Amino acid sequence: MPMTDVTAKYPPAVSWLYDRIAADAVLNTVGGLLDHIHAAAPDGSVLEVGCGGGQLAHRLVSQNPDITVTGIDLSAEQIARATTRSATLPLKDARRLVFQTASALDLPFADNSFDAVVSIASIKHWPNRATGIAEMIRVLKDGG
Repeated sequence: MPMTDVTAKYPPAVSWLYDRIAADAVLNTVGGLLDHIHAAAPDGSVLEVGCGGGQLAHRLVSQNPDITVTGIDLSAEQIARATTRSATLPLKDARRLVFQTASALDLPFADNSFDAVVSIASIKHWPNRATGIAEMIRVLKDGG
């Protein structure tokens, strides 16, 4: 039986299904994570690596009025979904969100840029997990 390459880009239909069905279920399984992120960056900046359609980023800004969230994803389709989803938020919250297409293996940010860095269910898609984790650590501020 052939193995599926989980590091391959999602086909559009799978990407859509994840966004519409699986993403909220995944977030519900890691519910306490939101509190940990807020504790780590109560009035700071958060980077979400592999943000998909932006569900976590939206919850973070909705529940924490003093943080900003940057979400990156390799899929331009998911970034478009996250950006569109931002239009449903109050303007004061939407202004604290930024989404861009980027790779977890080459984060387009300076060293020590974020107070917290998080990734949920994305690492399995990275061709080189050690590089992705090293990049997350690189952009995390000291003490983050």
